[in-house]
Amino acid sequence: MRLSKIKLAGFKSFVDPTIIPFPSNLVGVVGPNGCGKSNVIDAVRWVMGESSASRLRGDSITDVIFNGSGSRKPVGSSSVELLFDNSDSTLEGQYAKYTEIGIRREVSRDGISSYFLNGTRCRRKDITGVFLGTGLGPRSYSIIEQGMISRLIEAKPEEMRVFLEEAAGISKYKERRRETSNRIKHTKENLDRLKDVLDEVEKQIKHLDRQAKTAERYGRLKDSERRTSAELLALRLRDLDAGAAEAGSLLSERETALQSIVAEQRKTEAEIERMRLVQTERSDECSVVQGRFYKAGSEIARLEQAIEHAHELRARQQKDLEQAIEGAKEIASHINKDQSEIEQLELSLNELVPDLERARESERQSLASLESAEKALADWQERWNTWSSQANDSQQIRNVEQTRTEQLESRLKSLNERRKKLEESRLAESPDELKQKFDKLAEQELRKRQARDEFERALTDISDKIRKLREQDQKLTRLVDERHASLQAAESRYASLEAVQKAAIGESNETVQGWLQSAGLADNARVVKLLDVDDGWDRAVETVLGQYLQAVCVNDVQEVAASLSRLRSGNITLLQKDAVVRAAQPGTLAEKVRNAPASIDSMLRSVRIADTLDAALALRPTLADDQSVITSEGLWLSGSWLRVSRDTDPKSGILGREHEMRRLKNDIRELQARFDSARKLVQDGRSRLNQLEERRETLQQ
Repeated sequence: MRLSKIKLAGFKSFVDPTIIPFPSNLVGVVGPNGCGKSNVIDAVRWVMGESSASRLRGDSITDVIFNGSGSRKPVGSSSVELLFDNSDSTLEGQYAKYTEIGIRREVSRDGISSYFLNGTRCRRKDITGVFLGTGLGPRSYSIIEQGMISRLIEAKPEEMRVFLEEAAGISKYKERRRETSNRIKHTKENLDRLKDVLDEVEKQIKHLDRQAKTAERYGRLKDSERRTSAELLALRLRDLDAGAAEAGSLLSERETALQSIVAEQRKTEAEIERMRLVQTERSDECSVVQGRFYKAGSEIARLEQAIEHAHELRARQQKDLEQAIEGAKEIASHINKDQSEIEQLELSLNELVPDLERARESERQSLASLESAEKALADWQERWNTWSSQANDSQQIRNVEQTRTEQLESRLKSLNERRKKLEESRLAESPDELKQKFDKLAEQELRKRQARDEFERALTDISDKIRKLREQDQKLTRLVDERHASLQAAESRYASLEAVQKAAIGESNETVQGWLQSAGLADNARVVKLLDVDDGWDRAVETVLGQYLQAVCVNDVQEVAASLSRLRSGNITLLQKDAVVRAAQPGTLAEKVRNAPASIDSMLRSVRIADTLDAALALRPTLADDQSVITSEGLWLSGSWLRVSRDTDPKSGILGREHEMRRLKNDIRELQARFDSARKLVQDGRSRLNQLEERRETLQQ
């Protein structure tokens, strides 16, 4: 059985799913410090059942899960799977029929580990049982780590015996023997407990026998009681019959008296009927008087309420007057304080003016030096480009002349050899034959000269193309550098804005983000991410909505409210995201906002808009109690209050920052496309340049 593959996902530095193959019996994992070599061994130990966090170089078992970095978020679980090649059927028993054995271990943030053997969930004991007798295990001698050889050499006899038994393959039998002994021990303990239970049951049986005899005696006594009670009841019944006879005679006397009383009652009822008619007449008269009384009472109550309302209005106006006086005093104190600070700042400014002049003079000198340095750098760059172009032309001319020289030398050598051959053959051949050979050689020479001229023209053409491609490569390289610098500047600006925006809308609060993650709301959008505001109205919308811009949109607030008990600290606003089906009302702030949830749209509909403060003040008398008016500069007022929001930075608001981030995201996308296009042009040009240089080299050869 041989380890063939290791699959890791979320384990320590292996955040992405990674497969490490082991194609042979001898495989080495090399790399610099910190690249994750030791994490491979830790993964093997961990999946084979290692439960000690210190042996995995951690404080807890959840430290094996990737905990995040500057560019990656942490993951929620970790898994490692070992795939063993069992084609030689090393494992016996139920796993002998499998050619590949897969052992996987998973752990989540709650610290619960799960083991799987060939895809089937199992116990840790089943995993360790598979490796018994094979020499493999989380702490076996097969994993030779730092200090392992020393421990083997310095091992005590008991420790050395464990290693030898594991190497001999009898550890699994000892483990089975230990488990059997434990089961026998537990069985004996269960028998002892059973004996104790039997003794206790026998005691209870004796006790129940005594209770049964007592119950029998109770039954006999109960029967005797019932007979005695029946006799007593019979005696009482006889006495009751005698009393009933006496009561009958008394009843006859009482009935006679009752008849006389009934006659008296009939006479009284007739008198009552007459009095009822009189009472009805008096009631009608009383109702008329009571109506007049209630009418007078309601008029009195109305007058009292008007008087009370006037008193309350007067008290409220008195309170507002007192608050206005206090506010005026506070403003006066602030003005005095600001005046003193202005005087101190003027003194400090007068002291700093000479230093400022010296700093400005130093700055002017530095700018002059910088301009001269930049001019010198530009001149040097121009000279360098000129020299490079000349060097390339000289190199091309040298290569061409060298090629021509080699060709002429070769031609001269061949002509000398041919001349020698002609001189030798001139003595043996006739003049006619020599003339025919001369004509033939002259024709061959003419063809070769024509071919040479064609090669020279082709080389000249290729050299011109190479020169033009090199000039184009220099221009494209400068273009790529410029676009790359622009892209990096835009990405840096976007990253800083994103960090500030997260802090502004509360996404940097780890407690709140942890609760949102547990509630399944981490991916829900904030209100500021949804709104699309017309240019120039960002400050007005931010002034009206305020904290609602940070609200998290949910489908149903009632469903999320059940999980609020887990939020121990922090502030969070949940907003139900309902679709807006109403058209924007003209003249209100809702007209300037799109994609707003229904509740946000309702808030914006009650706010009217004005271009200037004078126009807003003109609309103020026409406002209802629940209406207000706002300008694009953030001046918000109603019939009884005024609010002003003025920031020193016009882009410091959440909405302004969000709009700039959206614009930067589009710019980054466009700059990335332009950078990729320019880089592709550079790569294509260099590829074409290499092909032309190779072709020129071939022609020269």
